[in-house]
Amino acid sequence: MGILTSEEGARVLDTFPSMDQLEIVQKQAEANSGMHRINFWMMEGCLYLDHSLTGSQGARLYLDSVIKHLTLQVDSLLEMEDLQDQAGELEMEIIIFYLLRIIILGTIESIDKLIEWGTRVSREPSCSVTDSIVLLLLDVGPDFLHRSSSEGGPNADMSIECHTRAIKLLPESHPIMPSLLASLGNSYYWRATHENLPPEGVHANSIRAIQCYRAAVVLTSPQDQEYTDTLKGLGALLQKQMNRIERSEDIGFVIECASQIAEGIPEGNPILSYWLDTLARFFYKRFELFSNPEDADQAIASLTKAVSLQPSDPTLLFELHVHLGITHTLRHQEMNQVQDIDAAIKCYHQALLLAPKQVASTSPYSLGFLLTAIGNVHWKRFFQTGDSSELKMVIEYHCRAIPEIPEGHPRLAANFTGVGVSYLNQHECTGNPDDLSAALDWIHRAFQIAPEDPQVLAHLGSCYMHRFAISGGLEDIDESINHFAKALTLPLEETSRVMTLNNLGQAYRHRYLRLNNREDLEKSMRHFNSAVIHVEAMKNPLSALPGILSNLGVSYVDRYKIIEEQEDIDKAIQHLKHALSFGTHGPGVISSLFVNLGTALMSRYYTLNDDEDVNETIRLLTDGLAQIPADNPSRTLVLSNLGVAHLHRSEKHPNPDDISKAISLLSQASVSSPPEHSSTARLFNLLGKAYRARFKDSGDTVSLHCSLDHFRRAAQHLSGHPHIRFYAALAWAKAASLDSHSELLRAYQTAMDLVPQLVWLGMNIKERYSQEVTQAIGRMALEAAAVAITLEKYEMALEWLEQGRSVVWSQTLQLRTPLDELALVDASLATELKSVARELHEFQSMDRSTITVGLEKSPEASAQRHRYLAKHYEEIVGKIRQLPGFETFLQPKRAAELLSIPQKGPVVMVNIHELRCDALILIPGKSEITHVPLPDFSPEKAITCRTQMESSHISVRDRGFKRIEPVDQREERFQQVLLELWLGIVRPVLDCLGYRVPQRNVDSLPHITWCTTGALSFLPLHAAGCYDQPQARIFDYVISSYTPTLSGLVPKSSTPIEQRPRLLLVGQENTPGRTPLPGTRQELSHIRKHAQAPLSYIQLDGSEATREAVLNAMEEHEWIHLACHAHQNLRNPLDSGFFLHDGTLSLLQMSRKELKGKGLAFLSACHTAKGDKELSEEAIHLASGMLMAGYAAVIATMWSVVDEDAPLIADVVYGQLIESCQGDHRGAARALHVAVEKLREKVGVEAFVRWVPYIHIGGSGVE
Repeated sequence: MGILTSEEGARVLDTFPSMDQLEIVQKQAEANSGMHRINFWMMEGCLYLDHSLTGSQGARLYLDSVIKHLTLQVDSLLEMEDLQDQAGELEMEIIIFYLLRIIILGTIESIDKLIEWGTRVSREPSCSVTDSIVLLLLDVGPDFLHRSSSEGGPNADMSIECHTRAIKLLPESHPIMPSLLASLGNSYYWRATHENLPPEGVHANSIRAIQCYRAAVVLTSPQDQEYTDTLKGLGALLQKQMNRIERSEDIGFVIECASQIAEGIPEGNPILSYWLDTLARFFYKRFELFSNPEDADQAIASLTKAVSLQPSDPTLLFELHVHLGITHTLRHQEMNQVQDIDAAIKCYHQALLLAPKQVASTSPYSLGFLLTAIGNVHWKRFFQTGDSSELKMVIEYHCRAIPEIPEGHPRLAANFTGVGVSYLNQHECTGNPDDLSAALDWIHRAFQIAPEDPQVLAHLGSCYMHRFAISGGLEDIDESINHFAKALTLPLEETSRVMTLNNLGQAYRHRYLRLNNREDLEKSMRHFNSAVIHVEAMKNPLSALPGILSNLGVSYVDRYKIIEEQEDIDKAIQHLKHALSFGTHGPGVISSLFVNLGTALMSRYYTLNDDEDVNETIRLLTDGLAQIPADNPSRTLVLSNLGVAHLHRSEKHPNPDDISKAISLLSQASVSSPPEHSSTARLFNLLGKAYRARFKDSGDTVSLHCSLDHFRRAAQHLSGHPHIRFYAALAWAKAASLDSHSELLRAYQTAMDLVPQLVWLGMNIKERYSQEVTQAIGRMALEAAAVAITLEKYEMALEWLEQGRSVVWSQTLQLRTPLDELALVDASLATELKSVARELHEFQSMDRSTITVGLEKSPEASAQRHRYLAKHYEEIVGKIRQLPGFETFLQPKRAAELLSIPQKGPVVMVNIHELRCDALILIPGKSEITHVPLPDFSPEKAITCRTQMESSHISVRDRGFKRIEPVDQREERFQQVLLELWLGIVRPVLDCLGYRVPQRNVDSLPHITWCTTGALSFLPLHAAGCYDQPQARIFDYVISSYTPTLSGLVPKSSTPIEQRPRLLLVGQENTPGRTPLPGTRQELSHIRKHAQAPLSYIQLDGSEATREAVLNAMEEHEWIHLACHAHQNLRNPLDSGFFLHDGTLSLLQMSRKELKGKGLAFLSACHTAKGDKELSEEAIHLASGMLMAGYAAVIATMWSVVDEDAPLIADVVYGQLIESCQGDHRGAARALHVAVEKLREKVGVEAFVRWVPYIHIGGSGVE
């Protein structure tokens, strides 16, 4: 290559830098001879090389021409003996030009020619041209790799070919051979990593690279200077290839190579520690892939030996300690041996002492990394040992690491999370709410940095779930579910995915237990099952599986309590026993397993009454208690459930010892439970039950006092579950009735104050009606009122009866409260409340199962939005109550307000309870309640009357069926019912009011509005009488109406009554799938006859009467008349409705409407005022649905009516309304009274089943 760098050649190149002057170079080459001409050819070749304008084809032609010319000259010179020296010089020039051809064109035949000419030149023994060619190839080979990365093309092959040909030229013992082999190894490695090869190609080249390097090491003497460099090169190559080598035989090959090499390295050589580190990595990789514990042991042994050699390089020694700590940590992760954690902590601390003073923050083993690693292993030791002091170490080291981590580094979020999780674990150990607050703060900081990090999201979900357990705030459990669900949509390491599935299942279960939504329970079970499937597919599922099986088992218990399927409780016990069979667990898992299995056994005990179940529960929980440290918070739950088991065993087999044990265990649990925790209310309630059991067993009044005290504390515990608090308040009242009557009223008031939480606006209407507690509220109100009346607290009784009746309906009306007065004081609050109330009203009647996932809102998002609105609504109302004059805004009406409601006649609220029966009368203009005892009536009589009446009209068919004539027996039963109502209720009330004075005409009859309770809600007080005697019938003295609540009598809006009401007529003579209603045609004809000024109408019948058309028309018309079939759904009362042309117009659909300024709804259909026996205090029927939708007055029927009677009733009612009342709906009660009288005249007074069902519901008095 010296010709290329001669001064003359360089000057010529400097003189001719452009392609335009190539011709000058060519001419000078031809004009010169000898070496000058060769130099010019070389320059010309370089110009071809440096100027791409000529292209590779031009270079090929030029080089081939030069080589051809030189070859001819050599051949000529060799024929002349005296010129053979010159021929040798020209042969060297040919070699140079072939080298140029290799460099420029990259062709394998050029290598062949180069070697051929090199061999030819080497014909003389003294010549070392072969070595020179090898050196040239060794020099050129790597250049091809460089060009390959920048220019593309098959140059890796050329590099490999150059090295391979060079190796073949030399004997194995040649000193340069190790360098050639290492360089060839680099070429194979480059091809494996930089070219788009199939997997088998990558694998083959990777292994070939290692083989070349291994051969290079074997051929290098440990005493040679290059030995250490070659070992380092092989070590670096192995570490780079680690992720590409997956096959067992390949890893075995690498380990065998590395082991042999390690054995050959003298112990004094500092490279040995480095090499043992590399060997350890491959041992551990094989352990990770194939789970052979010996490989993990070999990895640890190699690193331990490397550390013991104490290499002089301080950085290497530091890194060896780090690697050994990491390897111990990884082995613990797989094998769960605590000694690995101890060893890892020791290694990391030693590394911390050896850490270079200035470690770059971006280094893989930065100070931030090391401090974090120490924190992490202390966290692992906490989980291994349960020693909560380890958490302080975790927090300390993670906090120390944070300043060492650069802003924006992904590890920063992990450290924030680590601190937060440690505080969360600390909270789990101590129950300290400050720890939970700190956990939320730290993990929120992580969330701000990494909002899409699934680990951060999952831990944030855990924090919110724990806060929900303390406070019961639904917004917390919703947030928890959202974060867990979001985490599962992102890439998660398998163990984290399993735990997040499990946690999401727990969150859904927590919400199910709070809201009693069956869908949440099913979601919970699905996620637990999914977690089990995932964990069973893992290599080492044992650590996670027991807890998940425990959760899955208890979810089956939850479902068993609902549907009582034997398969569910069997699966529950099977899963829980399987979980328990795994052996050693941490205290938290132990408590979960024992408590949940005990719960399952007790649930089966309640159903099957097998003593062995309760006995096994006691044995199980006693054993479990012995395994939990005395200071562990999870012990509380085991104590409480063991106490419950003793308590329940004592109920079946009275035993003072069981009761005493229950009290002792529950007392210990209550002491250890944090005072503000929601579970504390449950413990107080259980203690109340235990002391009550002792009082019943022994008559000990001290136990009664203790029982009362604990029930009171449970009821007044602000964080307790509303259901627990409510039932505790009822138990408190019972205990007070036996001990301290002074607390009776306070207990009932506490229960009543809980009603808004029990039947919460955050649930839709169906959910609120389906709550078992909704029924309990009604019963409680009757009992509380009876007690208050006994104590002559009539105003309190009135308030409670009002609060306990039609709770859901009252809530709906509350959302429509006029805000005119508020707007004058604070317009912004009024606007905000109106907006939230409107959206809340839409949500409360929404059937979430009809929302399509993927549209604007999923069912989950919709439900959460609903709960958010309810919470926000309560917050706005709270702000309003702080305004002067609005302190009682939307609070239950006080007695003084209720007394002011009646305007045109008395309202009679009748309370029926086992304690006593009474009527409370509100008289217009009077500020005191009139009390009428009803000693001759009882709930039992009411139920008997209802049963007799139902059997009397059971044979009356729906409209459209042929009427079956009444029989004497049926009439007698009906007449007996009406007599009981007359004697027991109506006559005492009329006598009190002085109304038993016959009137000459209907216009002078006073008006009574009845508000009934309990079973009385299904009985016709408006028809009460003694039909064997004259002047002993209610309709002779008064006009009757009904109202679900006193508040329902208040005008629905401030909109003035429409003087020219518009009437919507809806008729369905022939409903698809239903029997014909021929009477509807005549009925509507009669109405149209009266539909003249001031009344106007439109009519929808036949195919025009669709649900959408009717609902839309309702908004445009003040009155509605529905003449069609109707349906009462006893399973789902809100699905009751009117049969129209395209389906059922349901009560649920009507409740969604917010109609203003509406007057009369005439429901000429069957059982439109027939309520639900289970929800008698809620008045769930079609008529109440119309009131809920905004109509002021409703004419409805208590049972099926005869088709031919409907036209007569309609004719008379509308005639009266138009002629006598000038279209004012407030005359509807009087109009119906007249119409029913006409019907009685036609069918006979004893045809009760035909005239009795027609009733008027609503207020506005009688005009």
